[in-house]
This record gives sequence, C-alpha cells and structure tokens, in this order.
Amino acid sequence: NKSEGKPSDSTLLASMAQALVHLEAGQMTEAEETYRKILASRASDDGQAQLYADIYLNLGIICQLDENPGEAIANYQMAIKDNSQLLNAYIYMGDLLQVSGRAGEAEDVFRHALEAIGEQSDLLLGLGISLQSQEKFKDSTITFQRVAELEPDNAIVHSNLSTTLAEQGRLEEALASCRRAVEINPGFVEACDNLGHILHLQGKWDEAISWYKQALSLAPDFSQAHCHLGAAFN
Repeated sequence: NKSEGKPSDSTLLASMAQALVHLEAGQMTEAEETYRKILASRASDDGQAQLYADIYLNLGIICQLDENPGEAIANYQMAIKDNSQLLNAYIYMGDLLQVSGRAGEAEDVFRHALEAIGEQSDLLLGLGISLQSQEKFKDSTITFQRVAELEPDNAIVHSNLSTTLAEQGRLEEALASCRRAVEINPGFVEACDNLGHILHLQGKWDEAISWYKQALSLAPDFSQAHCHLGAAFN
C-alpha cells in the first residue's frame, strides 16, 4: 500500500545515484536540482528517513561550498532529524558553526552528538576546539587529553592540548605535548611555531628562534611565525 506519488526504493536510489554522479563531477547545480526534486516528492511517512538524511547531508555540503552557511546548517539539522546517528552531519555543522564564530552553538552540537552517538574522537576534538575558542581552557584540556588517549598519534590533538596547557601557565606540560606533536609530524607548521612560542614564554630565546625559523622554512609566508620571530629577536 504505497502512497500515491511516493517514489519506490529503486526510483529513489536511482535518483540519488544520479545526483551523486553530478556531485562527484563537480556539477553542483545539477546535483542540487536533483536532490531538491527528490525531496519535493517525499511522502510524510515514507520509512526511508536514513536515505533522505544522506540527501540533506549532501545538500548541506553543496550549500557550504556555495558559501551559504545558514542553509547548509539548516540542511545538516534536517539530516540529523532523519538520522540521529549521522556522524558527519554533526561534524560538518559543528565545524561550520565554529568557523562562523558561533563557538557556543558548536559546543552544543558536539555535546548533543556525543550523547546521541557515544564517544567518538572526531566529536571530542570538535568539542575541545569549541571550548578552547571560548577560553574554557580547563574543560578543553580534559577533552583534548581524552582524544590523545584515543588517538595517541594525532599531532593536531597534541598541538591543541599544548595551547590550552600554556594558557593555564602549565608550560612544561605544554612543551611536552607540543614536542610530541612535532615528533609525530615534523612538517606541522603551526606546531613548530607553537613550540617556539612556548619556549619563548619560558625565556629560552635561542631554541624558540630555531623553531620559529623551522616553521618559516616550511611556510615562508606564515605571518604569525614572522611576528613571533621578530618578538624573540627583540
């Protein structure tokens, strides 16, 4: 007893496949039009929520690439409404809110995701970054430490952890975390600069200067390292 006008599973999957071909070919307008046609024919009680969640997720990505963050977030929210376990919808929405300067809302999204899905390192990392940007350094430290336990070879986590520790004056711990980040990824420009800055705060000028220079050897146009290096020379 299918509802009149409701697409069959095979029709829906075929239309989604067509949209995905457009998406992978970079034909964003065509992909968006196909997705919106599918949504326009959706029945209110279709039993296909997880498939529609993927459509909203991809629409969100298209809107985000089109620099339309408001509509992107709305689509991510619809994706989560259809599938509360859709990890990427939470991650993309939280990250978009974060870069849009809405860290408090990003924190809420990541906390909701952790409640819905459970402990995931990507969600914890997003939560830690949102807490860090709100200067909730104790909470962000605890969060980054947990991610480091789950992913001990994640250089980004160790670098962020070093920053939150340094903000609390825990410079030796910060130094150890940042050294670990550079050890994992010697080409991590921000971590090299961060390591120099921690040494700088400790008054270890020569070593700080060497790390600032290392950062600039990797990225000659990295303005922050130039500023830090000038301050250290001064």
